[in-house]
Amino acid sequence: MKDSKGQDKCEEEKAQANAVKEKIELAEKQLDEIDGERTKKLNSIGNLVYEDVPISKDEANNKVVAQWGEPSGLKVDGKTLGHLHHHEVMQCLDMVEFERG
Repeated sequence: MKDSKGQDKCEEEKAQANAVKEKIELAEKQLDEIDGERTKKLNSIGNLVYEDVPISKDEANNKVVAQWGEPSGLKVDGKTLGHLHHHEVMQCLDMVEFERG
C-alpha cells in the first residue's frame, strides 16, 4: 500500500524486522561460542572417585573392597559349551549377526 507521497507504510516494520533478525543472528553466534567454551570446560573434568581410591595409571593398584560369594573358578575357553564368552553365547542364541556387522 502506498501513501500519496509514494512511500511504503511497511518500511518501518521492515526495518524493525531486519533489526530483530540481526539481533537473533548475533545471539546465535554468541550462543555457539559460549556452548563451545562450556563443552571444552566440561570435557576437562575427569571422573569423580572416592578419596580412598588409589590413583594409578593402570589396574595394578586396584584392591578388592567387597566380595560376595566365592568365585566359581570357571575357565572360559571359547570352545566348550558352558565355557563360552558372552559374544559367543549371543551368537549361539541368534542374538547377533557378526557377518552382517
